Amino acid sequence: MDKNQNAMIMPKKLRKVSSSYLNKLKMMNKSLNENYEALLKVVAVDKEEEAIVILREVDAQLQKLKTLLEKERMKESTHPKL
Repeated sequence: MDKNQNAMIMPKKLRKVSSSYLNKLKMMNKSLNENYEALLKVVAVDKEEEAIVILREVDAQLQKLKTLLEKERMKESTHPKL
């Protein structure tokens, strides 16, 4: 396979991210999944107060995720990786 054929197969832009960033995303995903499961359980038995507490925790986690993604986007824009 020559150089031009290889270029057609590869995506135009590959983005390398740090392992710590990936680990943070994995931990947030795991935590959100756990809260989702807990939310399903409390909603199934109609425990509104517990559901509200879980939803507030999920909201806080989503805000942290948003902040993390914004920081990563800012790093990307100031130091683009090829």
